[in-house]
Amino acid sequence: MKNFIYIFLLFTISMAQVNVNIESIPIGATIIIDSKPVGVTPQYNLQLTPGIHSIELSKENFVPIKWKTVLQEAVKAELSFRMKAIHEIRFISKEKGLRFQFDGQAIWSDKRVILKMEEGEHGLVVYKAGEIVDQKSVIISEPTKIIYSLN
Repeated sequence: MKNFIYIFLLFTISMAQVNVNIESIPIGATIIIDSKPVGVTPQYNLQLTPGIHSIELSKENFVPIKWKTVLQEAVKAELSFRMKAIHEIRFISKEKGLRFQFDGQAIWSDKRVILKMEEGEHGLVVYKAGEIVDQKSVIISEPTKIIYSLN
């Protein structure tokens, strides 16, 4: 009888499900859980087993989210995500001979470029003849035009 109860408990635990709600700002983000598409946000009453799960959210013009979570055996789990927007930035320089770099990424010297940048604060470093001549913090919150000059 003890063996039967033990096997029954193991079977019950292995069949346990967690009721999961997933929301995002903005709504309409594609959800992939453990490499399987499950729909778009918001999703309510998804049934997942307790344990480790990989969750991915994606939406055009927003930074994708990849997140791992451990779901404990529970009645319900609420997961809410805020996605950062990606904005088009028109960067124009009035100076010659300068090189520019945002956030330690690619360096460019064109006087006009269009960049796709995520919402938030970014560090701009300006070089002339290999030396740093300027550093600025730039906050991106909407599509914008940045006109740069050394003055």
